Amino acid sequence: MTRIDESAAAKSYVAKLAAGGYPLERAKNDGVNYSDTKEERDTEAVREFTKSALFEAFKKMK
Repeated sequence: MTRIDESAAAKSYVAKLAAGGYPLERAKNDGVNYSDTKEERDTEAVREFTKSALFEAFKKMK
């Protein structure tokens, strides 16, 4: 089995790396940001709750 030319392989690797052939971040999560979604959902739930009769009853408790 013949050896590969390490210098040529290294140059090829560096060229591909510089061209973006090997991304630094392998797993890019481009899905929904759960934290933001959760915060929006919870904020809306609190806004709705403050309009309820139960919330009014809680406010009147001493």
